[in-house]
Amino acid sequence: MIMVLILLSYWTRFAAQMNQMTRFSRTLSEALHQRRTLFRERPVQEPATLQPAKDVSSR
Repeated sequence: MIMVLILLSYWTRFAAQMNQMTRFSRTLSEALHQRRTLFRERPVQEPATLQPAKDVSSR
């Protein structure tokens, strides 16, 4: 009976740790996805900022 209680306490501790890990990995994947969308949007904005500088130098 005591062995079963020890196993139960270990299992609940392990389950809580796994829950924290899945929550952490979910936030990490969300942050990576946001960074990916930022990098995807940035190259579209860069040529717009570079072209006026070229136009000014050509004048």
